[in-house]
Amino acid sequence: MFKSSCLLSLTFVAGLVAAQSLSDSCQSALSGIVTNADTANCLNPSALISIALNGGNTSVIQPIDTWLTGLCAQAPCTNATLEATTRSILSGCSTDLGSFGLNVNDDSTASSVVATVQQYYPTVRKVVCLKDSDKLCVTETLTTAESLVGPLTLNNVPSIFGTIMSQTQVPTNISCTSCAKEAFNIIKQDVPSAADAINRDLGAQCGAAFVDGNTPSGISQSASTASPGTNAANNGALSLVSISSIGASLTMIGSAAFALLM
Repeated sequence: MFKSSCLLSLTFVAGLVAAQSLSDSCQSALSGIVTNADTANCLNPSALISIALNGGNTSVIQPIDTWLTGLCAQAPCTNATLEATTRSILSGCSTDLGSFGLNVNDDSTASSVVATVQQYYPTVRKVVCLKDSDKLCVTETLTTAESLVGPLTLNNVPSIFGTIMSQTQVPTNISCTSCAKEAFNIIKQDVPSAADAINRDLGAQCGAAFVDGNTPSGISQSASTASPGTNAANNGALSLVSISSIGASLTMIGSAAFALLM
């Protein structure tokens, strides 16, 4: 189920990243990304500074809310920015990714990853920018999850991961919400190939009305529809914090977002 995949990815990847140092080349690649004007114009990476500054024992929910609020107000990334960002990570962090069994050194693999990012980025952006009344759905979902498993901090992710893995089914107050329904509607429209299995799982758990395709009351889309490349950037504060800490935050949140489609 896509919500369980999101939570698993969020906790597991955060634990992996926090457990070891990033290579110098990976830190350099991430530094280039968070200080790049094109990336700043569409991914709001400077907002991740607070996660790094708050340390490993502070809940990441409010920093994520701040980051996504800014990201959703920005114009979307161009395909050129997505390609440059993805290739920079794959090249600079190839050794780090290789330690997780991911071989991204050959150009065909890199090109495939770039194509996947470009294909799914618009869908992920729409999902993470959903709002329930005046609150981001991601924030609402993470807050509910936190009430079930404890504070979502970088330091406690191994225990949270174990708790989630022990559950046979995600609680309905996470998987059957109005936010989850509209996220499924978006995925069903944008990625039909992924919809059938999700449809069966969620229909069985949440009922037929959950998969009827209707937008729930109170749900809205906050993603800016401005043309790509129309934002101004300000990255001056990025030198104040360890780039490896920001890299951990980027990796954690990026993986969680893409897991929404799995």
